Amino acid sequence: MKDVMNLKYNLNDLLKFVNNYPENEVNNRLIDFNLTDYKIALIVFLIKNYPYNEIFDIISKQLNFTPYQTFETLNYLEQKKYIYNDANGGYVITNKSLKLLTDRNWDHVDISDFQHITDLYNFEDKKVEKTEFKQYDTSFPVWQDLRALKSFFEIPINEPLSDFTRNNYSSYKIITKDKERLIYKPSLHLKKIQQWILKNILNSIPLSENCHSFTAERSIVTNAKAHLQNSNSKMLKIDIQNFFHSIEFNQVIDLFKNIGYSHELSESLAILCTNEDGTPCQGFSTSPQISNIVFLPLDKIIKGICKENNLIYTRYADDLTISGESLLENDIDNYIQCLSAILKKENFRINNKKTKFFKNQTQKRVTGITLNNDHLAVPKKYKRYLEKEIYFIRKFGLTQHMKKTDIIHISNYKGYLYGICGFINQISSDLGYKYKEQLDKIF
Repeated sequence: MKDVMNLKYNLNDLLKFVNNYPENEVNNRLIDFNLTDYKIALIVFLIKNYPYNEIFDIISKQLNFTPYQTFETLNYLEQKKYIYNDANGGYVITNKSLKLLTDRNWDHVDISDFQHITDLYNFEDKKVEKTEFKQYDTSFPVWQDLRALKSFFEIPINEPLSDFTRNNYSSYKIITKDKERLIYKPSLHLKKIQQWILKNILNSIPLSENCHSFTAERSIVTNAKAHLQNSNSKMLKIDIQNFFHSIEFNQVIDLFKNIGYSHELSESLAILCTNEDGTPCQGFSTSPQISNIVFLPLDKIIKGICKENNLIYTRYADDLTISGESLLENDIDNYIQCLSAILKKENFRINNKKTKFFKNQTQKRVTGITLNNDHLAVPKKYKRYLEKEIYFIRKFGLTQHMKKTDIIHISNYKGYLYGICGFINQISSDLGYKYKEQLDKIF
């Protein structure tokens, strides 16, 4: 059986073929034929066992598909996560596909044992040891071993992964008002690898409903909206100290092991997503989602405690927010001690300097957004700043204004202003539209 990671279907070749195919064949849509699980398994088997440059003709011939049906089928299988498209335009099978093969005992069949694909029926009665799959890991990419993973990511076979990772990023410091931050910048090669891992593995892992950071259809706005209540509501805000760097290397390994990867592959994926200290870091695209997944058990525990006490809990990255009428000031120390003990189990620590309690009738702010009982409001500082910048740009011109105010160092000042406008738009679309119109007239 050939190495699964080297058997790829070249999408670019297929597109060229389809673009030159007679237009009357375009009417033969996927819906016109029955794509059963059995037929999907046959196609996956062919992709697994034939070279990419032969697979298009093989599928069309063996299953009597038109070229356009073959094209539509491969698109469908990718959408349903039976196959994945790699950086080189080829296809690789996933655990979801491998399960289809093992369920039919086709995973150990020699391709030379039959003349036609339908002869695979004869192998279904063979007694072959089945592979166990977890409930939610069937759509994750599969590699046979470390060598296959390196080949897939185009990493030199003889180069240790730790050396490859260390040689493919740099770091620099930025200084903010309250602290110094170390930012890591991956090389283009490592960046592409991390983006692939994020898209095809990490983003497929379900998160807690209480998590609003770095996940689709949730944001700082949804995080703040969850705490819109009434004037009697109180709020406790907690910040976690050194969030990314509190995550240990073994926790990242366990993340990948828990979705079905072997220890060797889990450790390899963890190395590609962490720095020399074995921790996620700012600048790596995988770090935010790794932190969300590692924090998932804690999200569930804290949610349970809050639910028992009629409280609302949300988290945006390292910012935890708890609110409700039953949140009494006399109980705050107990809550903080309880949360501190829970967080320590996973090596997290509360930043006591940023812990805040808001009484009822007090203006509250969550992830930079002001809460006015039943609606969200844009903080005044953002409106004042944007209005001030627009006024002076109109009065002095862009270049003179930047020189006068010593902001000439901002490399993308235009993008910076539009970014603030976008933030405002998330909270108030009317106000955001108003400011965008004013910026459009200037730029």
